[in-house]
Amino acid sequence: MGSILNMNKFGGQKFEFSAKYLNQLVDNDNSGVKVCRNCIRVFQLKNKYVDNPKEGLKAHLDSTIPQYDIELDGLIMAYKNVKILTPVYAQDRTLFDSMMAVNVSFDVYYLPFMIGSILEGTVSHVEEKHMVCHVHNIFHVSVLKPYSKPFEEWGGSKVKLGDTVEIEITAKLLREDIPYVQGKLLSESIEPDVDRVAEVITGEVTERNVTN
Repeated sequence: MGSILNMNKFGGQKFEFSAKYLNQLVDNDNSGVKVCRNCIRVFQLKNKYVDNPKEGLKAHLDSTIPQYDIELDGLIMAYKNVKILTPVYAQDRTLFDSMMAVNVSFDVYYLPFMIGSILEGTVSHVEEKHMVCHVHNIFHVSVLKPYSKPFEEWGGSKVKLGDTVEIEITAKLLREDIPYVQGKLLSESIEPDVDRVAEVITGEVTERNVTN
């Protein structure tokens, strides 16, 4: 599979999700979340991690969330079951800035934001012309008020911060420095299908299991 394109994080925040939570999303047809299991890629890491490749690999993977992946054609949400498959080879241990190759296997969870798909979002900001929703606590979707409709007649005028709403994805620019996703409001308030509180993962990194 191909390399991962560099993009900025949303607000520099870091998110971690339990495998149980992620798999609930994958099993929920309305979540939009997909998983690619047992993906194998070769990453180039800084030579400074030659004696601790697990640390370098974790730092690299963390830096790709929630960025666009060209092979998956979606925004990355999380990695699980990360394993280093082969020994680490550095080009030159004497050169701090040289690179080393790491062959890695992992499960990657991502969201492609298919046009026409219907997702749940949590309202985080409302203005007269648009509102912003968080999808799965990590992705932002901009929901625009129809141009010809007065604010008072738009469903967005009736929602409150923290409400769960249904959104239809209408446009996306995932390859931008800051990925942009746009949708339209379908319902004003619903009960979420899956618990939206992300479970924070803790635990030490092991030699064969880089993330829980």
